[in-house]
Amino acid sequence: MREIVGLRERWPKLRLDTVAERITQRNDDGLERVVTVSAEFGLVDQERFFTKRVASKDLSGYWVVEPGDFVYNKSWISPAFDDA
Repeated sequence: MREIVGLRERWPKLRLDTVAERITQRNDDGLERVVTVSAEFGLVDQERFFTKRVASKDLSGYWVVEPGDFVYNKSWISPAFDDA
């Protein structure tokens, strides 16, 4: 893997809300596709990733994301790469 120039330099710490806006659109339209954030693969189709449906039957409380949206898992996960 090639190193990205400047990646190891110190970057300023910023609050996420200073560089991004929170998505507030809920699934009121009955969309059925559910995605999940994988540490190793990024945003993936949930049924393909888990090979079964793990989402609840009622998806109305789920957030709707659009292409180009920034999505992350705020829960702690083990780094996908040892030297990240």
